[in-house]
Amino acid sequence: MYLPFLGRPGKQPSSMKNAKRVDYNKYWNPYTETMPLEKLRELSFKKVLAQIKWLYNNNSYYYQQWSKRKIKPEDIRTPRDMQKLPFMIRNLGGGGREQNDGGYDYIVLDESICTWPDQPELLAQFHQTSGFTGVNPVRMLDTLRDWEYVQEGWCLAHWAQGIRPYDVATWFASYGLFIMWAGFNALEKLGCQIYPAGGMDAKTRIQLLRKSPITVICTTPNYALYLIDVAEKMGVDLVTETNVRIITMAGEPLCSGLKEKIERGWGARAYNSYGSTESGLVWAFECAEGYPHGDLHVMEDQIYVEIINPDTLEPVEPGEVGELVITHLGRSATPVVRYRTRDLVVLSEEPCSCGRGYARFVKGILGRVQETFKIKGRIVFPIEIEDLMRSFEEVEEYQIVVKSKGQNSDVQIIVDPKPWVNVETFPQLKNMIAEKFFETFRAHPASVETVPHGTLPRFEEKAKRISISK
Repeated sequence: MYLPFLGRPGKQPSSMKNAKRVDYNKYWNPYTETMPLEKLRELSFKKVLAQIKWLYNNNSYYYQQWSKRKIKPEDIRTPRDMQKLPFMIRNLGGGGREQNDGGYDYIVLDESICTWPDQPELLAQFHQTSGFTGVNPVRMLDTLRDWEYVQEGWCLAHWAQGIRPYDVATWFASYGLFIMWAGFNALEKLGCQIYPAGGMDAKTRIQLLRKSPITVICTTPNYALYLIDVAEKMGVDLVTETNVRIITMAGEPLCSGLKEKIERGWGARAYNSYGSTESGLVWAFECAEGYPHGDLHVMEDQIYVEIINPDTLEPVEPGEVGELVITHLGRSATPVVRYRTRDLVVLSEEPCSCGRGYARFVKGILGRVQETFKIKGRIVFPIEIEDLMRSFEEVEEYQIVVKSKGQNSDVQIIVDPKPWVNVETFPQLKNMIAEKFFETFRAHPASVETVPHGTLPRFEEKAKRISISK
């Protein structure tokens, strides 16, 4: 059935004002999305037990690793028993596959986890991480069935954010070896018309948006922000000269300050989702009804979730900050079990107005374990720094240099201002940032410096703005 393009709400062409849209179901998968949380977790644990048994019988790597530790599937009977299984971590470039760091037992995520390494006819997809936080990129393989599982998470997230078959979408990504290909395929599965935009530079993409009926952009938060700056320099008003109504993002945390900047610059709603190459799919997402709180719903029917204290490795209670640990429930070619993501979250079991039974990560991903530091004994999360800096309209880019000293740290802030900021106002801007920093963290930064516009690097994909040394 043909569904005409209707533009953004309130901006439909006059000839389309009386056109009717299909009354689509609110949920992509009503059965699991509306399931009570207790029942959902029962389902999740049944799936994880089945996954462990299947891996023990079919995956030689897991069989060898668990057999060495005298672990059998029947030893895992309750969620607490999951702690009998070793953690999995990324291979950061050294040592063997089985190592011990800090006194706890773990195995390393690398190509050895592949269930069918010598049967390429069973493997349909290959992709890898960007290698952003480690020396070696993680390479993952999927069967066609795995790929359906991966796409399902993206479909559910897109649908919950209001994307429908009448939308026209584009992906602003490199179309290389990265997992975002699954998001592209998911849009096809939803029935959207898609404009491929790989290989284009920022200016060409902005011109594409001006000349086409694109209503949905999929990208990273920093690239959405970067395009706003490029459009300003081109003299293009993205709010009035494009039809974009939804920007759905992944790959990075999205603080409220950055979200507000993106929404003002585009005149569109901005949503974030969470996933990784290691997890294979987007499985935590913002919903349209819960907007704009920034919490991410957790698809516990797709991923088995544990949240631990990164120092003691013990489980934490809902409402406490902890590190996210995941186990696949639907991936067979390169499955992970108890993989330490190094991402910090706070889980809430409070219901959302959208009616989904999923628990939520409060304010999304707070940052990575290795990117946190302490000021007067208080943990500072990267998302807090981002929120603080994005509260200043004068700031276009910034860098944070941290000298960690245990319970306290020296923090240097480097500011790259917008081109319209007068040099004479730099001292005032520095003072305002220092005051806001003190209000937030009850401590003064070691220094606040300004550099000429354009000095600091701009990020088209994942950004790295915080560097920590001891």
